[in-house]
Amino acid sequence: MKLRPLLAFAMKNRAVELHLAVNRPAELHLGGEVRPVNVPPLMAKDFEEMVVQNLGALARESLRTTGRCEESIVVEGLGKFRAFVEAEKARIVLPVISSSEGSSQSLKSDRGPGAVPTFSERLRGLFGGKR
Repeated sequence: MKLRPLLAFAMKNRAVELHLAVNRPAELHLGGEVRPVNVPPLMAKDFEEMVVQNLGALARESLRTTGRCEESIVVEGLGKFRAFVEAEKARIVLPVISSSEGSSQSLKSDRGPGAVPTFSERLRGLFGGKR
C-alpha cells in the first residue's frame, strides 16, 4: 500500500484529514465524521513505508525518543501535508481546496503552491473566503 494514492483519494473526496494506524484500515475525516476507507488494515511495515520513511531525520529521532512528532511531508504531484505521528498512528492534515477551484489540486494558501495552509486560510476555505 502506498501513501500517494490514499492522499489523492482523500483529496478527491474533500477530506480534512487522513488517519493511519497499524492494524486498522485507513480512515478519512469528512464532514465531521471519520469514515473507514475500503482497504485492508495497515501492517506495521506499511505504516513504516507510508509514514515513518517520509519523515525527516529529526522527526524520526523525536518519534523514537518521545513516541511522537510533527512534520511536513511532501508528496510529489499532490503538495505538502502536515503529519502528526504518535507511536503507530498518524493524522495527516490535507490542504483546503475551495469550492470555486472544483477538482483542482492546488492549495488554498496565500504563500503559494505547496505551502501548508494556516489556520486563518483554512477558515477562509471553510467559509468561502468570507473570513
